[in-house]
Amino acid sequence: MMKPVLTWMPAVALSLVLAACSTGPRTLRLAPPRLEIESVQLDGDQARIIVLLHNPNDHAVIIDRAHLAMRIGEDELFNAEWQLGLDVSPRNRERVPLEAPARQPAAATLAALDRSSRPNLTYTLTSELSIRNQRDMRAKQDGYLHPVPGQLGHYR
Repeated sequence: MMKPVLTWMPAVALSLVLAACSTGPRTLRLAPPRLEIESVQLDGDQARIIVLLHNPNDHAVIIDRAHLAMRIGEDELFNAEWQLGLDVSPRNRERVPLEAPARQPAAATLAALDRSSRPNLTYTLTSELSIRNQRDMRAKQDGYLHPVPGQLGHYR
């Protein structure tokens, strides 16, 4: 009587193990792209920002949306969002020009750097990137902006 149970029990156990292994499609986890400021340019009441987006992965990433906010010292220079739809190739980087309204007094502080003996100003950049089929990436970075020699209103 026990013999029939012993013959189908391994088959049931194997079926359960195989079913557990095939619970759905696998999602590919990618390292988040890195973002850095290449330059900031003041043009009247606009801030033109060039960012570099680095994709460290062996697979392309698509960045649907970017939200960036930059502070010069304690004052906000810009806070804006852009719809990008940007496809960044594997192990590559994209140079992305963006434009946003420049806010006072941060814009005036930055513009005064051209006429100042100060070598640089501190900035804080907060970013949120919406990456297709991945979690949003949030980052905060601090750095320094200094004038580009011979180019008024340009900073790196």
